[in-house]
Amino acid sequence: MPLVKAILLAAQCASACAVCFGADDKNVVNAFYIGGVILIAMTFILLGGLAYAVHRMERSRLSEDRRLGLLDGAS
Repeated sequence: MPLVKAILLAAQCASACAVCFGADDKNVVNAFYIGGVILIAMTFILLGGLAYAVHRMERSRLSEDRRLGLLDGAS
């Protein structure tokens, strides 16, 4: 029961947030826009870096397999 009360009190405190009720301050709007752009950019950067790392590891593995004669040239 105390957990339910804590959650309900937290919800009441959060409802006092000026941003949640449409703050008209231009700086706040710009901050949210820039923050969103940064988060989206970081997602693409991290996923792109991961894809590039996997690509390099696979290319290295294939190169080593060819060097050792493990591939029959079908790939």
